[in-house]
Amino acid sequence: INTKNGAAKFAYNEIVYVESIRHRLILHTVDNDLEIFGSVKSFEQLVDSTFFRCNNCYLVNLAHVSGIAQDTVKVGPYQLPVSRTKRHGFLDAMSSYIDSSIFA
Repeated sequence: INTKNGAAKFAYNEIVYVESIRHRLILHTVDNDLEIFGSVKSFEQLVDSTFFRCNNCYLVNLAHVSGIAQDTVKVGPYQLPVSRTKRHGFLDAMSSYIDSSIFA
């Protein structure tokens, strides 16, 4: 991936979540944060069903989810908001992810 500071190579499973801020994406990874230009929608097309958009600004790696509350999802040390319109889909995606992880 071409970042603000040059090219970077890493596995998608290292991404904890992706944050969108004014046509920039911040990839919060296990080790550090990387900034690239683009949209959540375009990045969403590059990754598999392990990722789910919990609201307009965040794309979450379901493998890093450690808890879900009424309107937030805990991803690592972060609490991210889940929009009302995405909540049902997010819970379905999380359930499918857990099922596929258990029976894989």
